[in-house]
Amino acid sequence: MIVGHGVDILEKNRFINLFHKYPSKIIDKFFLYDNVDRTDVSSLSNNFSAKEAFSKALGLGFRYPSYPNSIAIKRNNLGKPLITLRKELHEYMIEKYHNYAIHLTISDTKYLSISSVIIEQI
Repeated sequence: MIVGHGVDILEKNRFINLFHKYPSKIIDKFFLYDNVDRTDVSSLSNNFSAKEAFSKALGLGFRYPSYPNSIAIKRNNLGKPLITLRKELHEYMIEKYHNYAIHLTISDTKYLSISSVIIEQI
């Protein structure tokens, strides 16, 4: 059963400008556990969009226990994006849904990052 769906669209220029101002703060606050090239600002923008979409699907936004570094974005050997949850957020999901699956898709253009997340209780 689908228990949440979130979509996010992000203008890459806004993210890039912020990244160039505060690169280490951005990495520390949002991407510590992501498997991504930390110099590839386009990929970072895509990952941030995915984290936003997950927080919307969950209905909490970025508040306890759903912080950006609790949501790790990785890719499998074929490049498919995956979300893994860390610590308290994973425990929250187990408590709330017992068994769950997270479905993520990311698309982008030169100017936009777009993500969709579906949370399914299984």
